[in-house]
Amino acid sequence: MKYFAETEKAVLLAIVVDDYRYERFRTRKMWFPKSQLDQNGIPTRWITTRKLRETFDFEVLEFIFQDAEQTLVEPAWNRADHETVVTHGNFLRGCDAYKKLVDQAKEIGIKVRLGFNRETVQQKINDHIQGRLFA
Repeated sequence: MKYFAETEKAVLLAIVVDDYRYERFRTRKMWFPKSQLDQNGIPTRWITTRKLRETFDFEVLEFIFQDAEQTLVEPAWNRADHETVVTHGNFLRGCDAYKKLVDQAKEIGIKVRLGFNRETVQQKINDHIQGRLFA
């Protein structure tokens, strides 16, 4: 990535923003500290979102970086890649299943709370059922 300008501590990059209010793209050059660049020379999510909030008076929904050679570079963290979406979906399904398990334990009279390990809740349910079968 070739920067527009570079100092000892910062680099100058252009950021192209989709201004949805006027249906046009706006380009603005911004300085980013070198300490906030990733291994590919692209600014991190934190500094980028901070600069976008400071610079634009509207919520930026889409943007892309542009270097001095007019190459457009989309940061990896800006893409909702398939793996991230799948992982997040699995996490949410796991949370729902855990909550249902805790609710099931409470319904049959077992004292549990959110925060117990899933295995612990399941063991308490199994022990309760085993105790009822052999009683």
